[in-house]
Amino acid sequence: MSSSKLPARYHPLGHIHQNDALLFQFILHEFLATFSLLSELSQSHAFDKLIGDTCLFQMQYPLSHRVPGSLVKLQHYLFLLGSHFYEKQSDHESTVRALLSSVEKALLLAMDYQKFRKKEENAFEKTLTQFKKLIRSCRNPLLTMISIYHQNENVLYFLLRRQKDFNLFFGKITLKQTLDSLFKGGMEEAGRWLVKRYQQRKFDHLVPSIQAQLLHLTEST
Repeated sequence: MSSSKLPARYHPLGHIHQNDALLFQFILHEFLATFSLLSELSQSHAFDKLIGDTCLFQMQYPLSHRVPGSLVKLQHYLFLLGSHFYEKQSDHESTVRALLSSVEKALLLAMDYQKFRKKEENAFEKTLTQFKKLIRSCRNPLLTMISIYHQNENVLYFLLRRQKDFNLFFGKITLKQTLDSLFKGGMEEAGRWLVKRYQQRKFDHLVPSIQAQLLHLTEST
């Protein structure tokens, strides 16, 4: 399916975005960044870092000189990943749509609060509660996406390096539990497979880092 036939909400893929596994890492990074910022939100500057320059909300000029917040970047990367799955006529597009729906609702909620600075009592607390609920609703679709990419060594290495943030975001579902469910031999098999893949690519210098991250994962759970 050619990019000229893409639905209006999707963007044609440039060369740098042809790597869908890399796009997924961008998406994971922005979700973790968004979640980490939740504890920093205050009524006086609510959602500023998450929205950034609201002129980019529709992403008509992606990656311009303006600085978008994490939510705007998330929307953009999900558009791109949706384009990828749409062109391949993949069933995974429905998972991307679920993530995109929650992100867009959260973005609209945050922008609405910022624009009108609602005056009613407890407005900030109510908005923040709704916002957190929307972001947390993305956990299951993200786990589905991780299961799709779990045998991509770059995605797996990214998860290992961000294991602390992963565990904070997913709560009761730890990275170790996730790897145990995705690999027949559990985390141990995942570690062996990951080391082998990077050795095959002649990236032996990364092996000590991988092993250190695996050891940390074992000791922290």
